[in-house]
Amino acid sequence: MLHKHVLFIGDKPGFRNLDPSIAFVGTRSYVTLLNWIARMDISIYNIKLINSTEATAIDDINSYASTGGKIIALGEIAKKLCEELVVPHFAMPHPSGRNRIINDKTAIKITYMNVVSIFIRTKNFK
Repeated sequence: MLHKHVLFIGDKPGFRNLDPSIAFVGTRSYVTLLNWIARMDISIYNIKLINSTEATAIDDINSYASTGGKIIALGEIAKKLCEELVVPHFAMPHPSGRNRIINDKTAIKITYMNVVSIFIRTKNFK
């Protein structure tokens, strides 16, 4: 298991999100995301899930970036926020079932799971 911290940024909380201060909790996307995290070999104790719309999102993102933490943007809104803040990040599709990109399980496994696993394990990871 990787013993470092990874910040996952969601686009915005859906109406099924049980706690908007913890991205995805209570949604189907949460189940998909937890599966991805397990496949990346990251402990759920070493992650933080936020929504890009949270009041503290910019502070959280800048904090992770300034300490060498890894940031994964899930969806276009989260990706654009990271680009605006000019922070190193890895962009992935949003884990929503409505996102057709994730329907191709082989592409997700090869393109994202393997590459993001390398990204979070680079030497600059603190």
